[in-house]
Amino acid sequence: RLIRQVRAQGYAYNEGHLMQGVNAAAFPLIDRSSNLVAVMAVMGRDTKLNPRDGAKTIAQLMDAARNFRG
Repeated sequence: RLIRQVRAQGYAYNEGHLMQGVNAAAFPLIDRSSNLVAVMAVMGRDTKLNPRDGAKTIAQLMDAARNFRG
């Protein structure tokens, strides 16, 4: 279920699991042959990095991951 959700939304998201008040998101970096070659992971304050209030930040990170040229 989790893997399907991550694939559908394009990133994995963790809300305060490692440290209270700190969220994390991970974005797959795919090469030109459609292979997963790395993951871009970011952590940030829960007020800045979250799907509700940080939608613009997450969208920018998703765009950066899509533009990866590995």
